[in-house]
Amino acid sequence: MANSSEYYRHCAEQSLRHAEASILANVRERHLHSAAAWQAMAERVAKIEVNRRESQEREISDRLPDDENPLDE
Repeated sequence: MANSSEYYRHCAEQSLRHAEASILANVRERHLHSAAAWQAMAERVAKIEVNRRESQEREISDRLPDDENPLDE
């Protein structure tokens, strides 16, 4: 889970909770900035996860004969 999009989303949510609980404006802004950065990382990793999964599926598909390919169904 260390580099999964779920982890980054969890960190973004945690930063938002800290921002909501902050009394000082500068601390709140710091947490909001942190949440935005975590969310951006989550989105980037999610795209990588999708691309990796699609690439792996293509590799499997390319190795199988056409009549045995379950991904074509």
